[in-house]
Amino acid sequence: MQSALFKASRQLGRGPNHEFTDRLARRIMTLYDRGLRDEEVIAFAAVEQEELLANIAALRESRLSA
Repeated sequence: MQSALFKASRQLGRGPNHEFTDRLARRIMTLYDRGLRDEEVIAFAAVEQEELLANIAALRESRLSA
């Protein structure tokens, strides 16, 4: 799981002390607990979910400031 976390963090351009590292780690653990075992697949899914959350947050912020 740690390898998946490193891969996902690198793909997201985040360092180990990023504010959302804990959230990403929990997401990876959840994916593992749901049966995923391939670290590449886990990292890919975690990145996709993190990017989706970032897009949702950006949309909400833009609607609040409009």
